[in-house]
Amino acid sequence: AKKQKNFIKEARKVDAVNCLFNPQSFTQTVENIFHFSFTIKEGKSEIKTRGAKEAEEYGLEPGPVVVKKETEENTPAPKQAIVALNMKDWQDMCAAYSVEESDIPHRGGETPAKKRARKSK
Repeated sequence: AKKQKNFIKEARKVDAVNCLFNPQSFTQTVENIFHFSFTIKEGKSEIKTRGAKEAEEYGLEPGPVVVKKETEENTPAPKQAIVALNMKDWQDMCAAYSVEESDIPHRGGETPAKKRARKSK
């Protein structure tokens, strides 16, 4: 765990799946990805791949990572892609990457519809 924290601190990279995927909620996963897309559009972050050598050095798995971009004067325009994600893919990715808890806390609580229903009783 200490090596992993050092990796994040030194390399400023966070595992993309554990960061963006909420194993408790497909909807919140989609919201997380949607919000993250704006940080890419604004040039504040990007997704890169953590290679096997880098992963082994820090005791991590290779795969996609979220990276905070350093601002540069001549930064090229960010590129975006359309991503399709359905509930089965979400479940499969959570299982494949052993996501038990999201780095972004689960947002619980009442939905507006539940709150209205409770108030009308």
